[in-house]
Amino acid sequence: PPITPVPPPATDVPFTPESVQQQFAEMVARGLKKRESQLAMVTAVSRALQENRFMLIEAPTGTGKTFAYLAPGVLWARSQGEPVVISTHTRLLQDQMAADLERVRHSLGMAFQAQLLKGMNNYLCLERTTAVFAQTDVAQLDDEERFAWLYLFSWLASSEDGLLDRQSFWVSNTFPVLSQIQDNLRADRGECSPQRCAACQVCFHRLAYDRAAQADIVVMNHALLLAKEWEQEGFPFTRVIVDEAHNLEDTATS
Repeated sequence: PPITPVPPPATDVPFTPESVQQQFAEMVARGLKKRESQLAMVTAVSRALQENRFMLIEAPTGTGKTFAYLAPGVLWARSQGEPVVISTHTRLLQDQMAADLERVRHSLGMAFQAQLLKGMNNYLCLERTTAVFAQTDVAQLDDEERFAWLYLFSWLASSEDGLLDRQSFWVSNTFPVLSQIQDNLRADRGECSPQRCAACQVCFHRLAYDRAAQADIVVMNHALLLAKEWEQEGFPFTRVIVDEAHNLEDTATS
């Protein structure tokens, strides 16, 4: 589905490299380790956002680069009412970003909305799940298959985002048939038709994109950043911070 970003209204906090430095210094005073290289990166990222220009930064290990781009990114989004995309190399790093964002939220003392966005086939499709189970002869299932379906429906009843990679690692490894079943339930752009889908209003993928349109920070990985998902409507975001950008070429050519 197309995204038209409409994040929360901007705050009255002005955005300048100096104001960002001051707020970051207050973050450091609340418990972060002071690093001069990190402060320099905070200023550089702030200037790139303010001056509407590209910037390439090589930061050595120990710089604290994640906080050095997250803090200016959050402050820009909240002061300008414009979302900022954070692109990481892998889905695992995407998931780890949630903890970093929570620390930034606590350290800044500022409320903001963040949304994790993954490629379409990472989400369970409710319509496909209904159709596949309707065609399944439960009486012919073995014990492992029965358990897999039972677990799947139990997980589905409590899942807020429908992301299949958030299921129990132990269950997935102990009962391999679960993965086989799930592969037939993943959302697929080639088969997705919002016009005829009965589950469109509660579709996990659609809801994730709707929340992204309202978010201050949108976290995706390089594969989604470069995906064909954006071909028809175009990429809807203007401000993008690419973490571990040296991996971007490999992602684009793989």
